[in-house]
Amino acid sequence: MAKWISRIINAAKWPLALCSPVLLPFAIAQWFGSGLLAGLLVDGRWILVGGATYLVLWQLAFKRRLTGSWFSTLEHEITHAVFAWLTLHRVHGIRTSWNDGGWMRYSGPGNWLITISPYFFPTLLLIPVVLDLFIFDQVVLFMVGAISAYHLTSTIRETHLAQTDLKRTGYRFAVLFLPTANVMVHGTALLYFTKGSDAAIEYVNRSWSNMLAWLAGLIS
Repeated sequence: MAKWISRIINAAKWPLALCSPVLLPFAIAQWFGSGLLAGLLVDGRWILVGGATYLVLWQLAFKRRLTGSWFSTLEHEITHAVFAWLTLHRVHGIRTSWNDGGWMRYSGPGNWLITISPYFFPTLLLIPVVLDLFIFDQVVLFMVGAISAYHLTSTIRETHLAQTDLKRTGYRFAVLFLPTANVMVHGTALLYFTKGSDAAIEYVNRSWSNMLAWLAGLIS
């Protein structure tokens, strides 16, 4: 089954890459159209507090210490593993070190989604997603903000020309795909926590439908 899933994902790689820059302005515009930015100032203000708190701590303390962070490397490799599991690959092990990076080993054909997933998917947000099933208060929202800011800083640190994951997927593909993927994923997550799952789903649907309507207008 993993073989067929990976074939479909790999076949979609460049069509999705070429579509991503076109989708990007519609995804950004929908942050405003969905009321996300206004919602962050009202229902989601603790998200902003959490994000700002982490960024201050990162600037004052974490920035230098995270030059070779075992934790961020572990989170990076776990994200690879999550997408390997989601595409039905068998994960055999994860190894991390403080300064020498890490690896995740799996069996199966593999696909580009496994390789590039840490650069757009904030795996740690799964923790407040689970907590949100039981409680919904300022603590969860604060965590969402802090984790989002952490993902931003760690992704910036990990994104460079020597990064083997980016070499494997191709720099051109990464430049085309990652900005849109990050906007879409974070927009969906923030709407989920501020306005609920229906608003998050609507955000994705409207971003795509608005782009398709615009393309249809160009053709007609």
